[in-house]
Amino acid sequence: MKISRSILKGIALLGLSTSLVFPAMADSNDEAYQKYQIYNMKAVPNIINITVDAVYQDVSVPPYVQNGRTLVPVRIVAEGLKCKVNWDTATKTVTITSEDESNVIIAKLDTRAVTVNGVEQTLDVPVSYKSGRLFVPLRFISETFNCLVVSDLGEYYKEIKIITPSDPSYEAYKNKLIEH
Repeated sequence: MKISRSILKGIALLGLSTSLVFPAMADSNDEAYQKYQIYNMKAVPNIINITVDAVYQDVSVPPYVQNGRTLVPVRIVAEGLKCKVNWDTATKTVTITSEDESNVIIAKLDTRAVTVNGVEQTLDVPVSYKSGRLFVPLRFISETFNCLVVSDLGEYYKEIKIITPSDPSYEAYKNKLIEH
């Protein structure tokens, strides 16, 4: 069976272009692979991307801004912070517990009142339900678990970085935030 030269060139070109578009398949848990994914996402106007320690969080329902506060799906961010999430359907209450169980947030749907480690606090905006997801203010949940929040809100690409105390860049970001 004889294959024409133009068909061989086409196959070679297809193989080369595929290798440029799709990097070598790597383990999706590999840090380098995840950083590649972060920096090679297509910028979509008005979409807020969230990373936890430079790992992109796959948010099926995007965050939104209400009264100057960014609200995020609670489960995505909480699990990114290695917290346990429990939803009580009867009381419409979510309980978020840190991995070491030292911090506990209890919040009820459609209210601004929350309990953090037994102490009642008031949020700027209520816990809400949208597109099948429970939303809470990003900065509140992050800072309750001692994380830093760094925003990069450009015209086309918007990213909010959550940096946990275990991230090597935590102290550098903390010092930079204190300086400003």
